[in-house]
Amino acid sequence: MAIISVHFSSKLLQTQTVVRLIMPDRPINKPLQTIWWLHGLGDDGSAWIRKTRLELFASQFNVAIIIPDMQRSFFQNIYGGLPYFDYLSKELPNYLETIFPLSKNQKDTFLVGNSMGGYGSYKWSALNPDKFSYVATLSPVTNLNTVTSFMEDYQSILGKEPNKITSLFDLMSPNIKQLKKINWIQFMGSDDSLREDSEAFTKKVQNQLNLDLNQNILSGNHNWTFWDEQLPELFKWLPLHKLDSGGNN
Repeated sequence: MAIISVHFSSKLLQTQTVVRLIMPDRPINKPLQTIWWLHGLGDDGSAWIRKTRLELFASQFNVAIIIPDMQRSFFQNIYGGLPYFDYLSKELPNYLETIFPLSKNQKDTFLVGNSMGGYGSYKWSALNPDKFSYVATLSPVTNLNTVTSFMEDYQSILGKEPNKITSLFDLMSPNIKQLKKINWIQFMGSDDSLREDSEAFTKKVQNQLNLDLNQNILSGNHNWTFWDEQLPELFKWLPLHKLDSGGNN
């Protein structure tokens, strides 16, 4: 696989920014299945490459993995600040699709996120339900009220009252018909401090929205050891085109 760092000037963020891609290093003759991979709070797009076996598992498939740097944004268009969500959901895909052979087909486009990135995955898919066919989250933040206990600078991103930001449940409700066409899976550690919120969120969308969100509570905590351990099952779950021994589809 090739690890590519793209540095470019974002009009929306008004600065130079970086996005990392894990790409097949063999000749490509058709659009690639694509996984958007969203990092957690306190990390950047390099963390998944440095701290896990992500490249190793990706090397078995003809797939592109896109890991944008989202800072500590919590995927918000920040009031009085920068429009991080619009950057992620509009500007960045439009830019990358002009320079890389990425599939624009929903059935070939997937979304994965951990912790803050899990929140971002639910939010992005809720607001753009026709973009992704598979969405996976690992130890996702599902309740912004809990952020105040571990994010000292939360007011600069979420304001003084995070509870006034539209909840994930309320973001999903208007588009539930389209969201039911997506395949969902969530991995949560049994000792994770976010487990209670995660279970409450999952039960609510299952019971009130009738969304088939498959939750897996497994031994572990909110850390890289747990997230790395889920990669085999995650890649097995995704409908990826596997390479044969000769490097072909």
